[in-house]
Amino acid sequence: MLKAHLHRFVAALALMAVPAKGEGAPVTFPPALQGIWMTADDAGRAQCERYLAARAGANSEATNNQLVGAEIVSATMLHSYAEYGEGNFYEPTQIAATSPQQWMVTANLGIDTWPGSDEDATAELAMALQGDTLRLSLITIDGEAVDTTGDESHFRCAETPADMYLR
Repeated sequence: MLKAHLHRFVAALALMAVPAKGEGAPVTFPPALQGIWMTADDAGRAQCERYLAARAGANSEATNNQLVGAEIVSATMLHSYAEYGEGNFYEPTQIAATSPQQWMVTANLGIDTWPGSDEDATAELAMALQGDTLRLSLITIDGEAVDTTGDESHFRCAETPADMYLR
């Protein structure tokens, strides 16, 4: 009898853990891609040093100013950081590994705002790790090819703070 009750209890717990239809777990970036990435050049390295110094001083305004131009990847958001914290916000809807260190990402794109409005676009990006370098290419927006000079190389300056981009 106790065994039957235990089975029913476990079954009830399992049902509670199933997300409602349309409310599945969010698509997440692989941990290897997560971090604060600066351009892989002398200017990016200097910017990283200023960011780390500002963060150590706990000055949030100075810290945020040093993120302009960075690519910030959290578990559920890629933010191409612009002035005042604006920029492009990419919320992944699909991430497909094309090789062990390369991914194609389909994402909802919010420009200067979080994705989730009627004005959102859909973006496709290619992301690749080559050693310690992240290469990022915006491929399409709403199915239209993006006119770009190529991908950008970045190095990981720091881990993404745990409280950044929580929804």
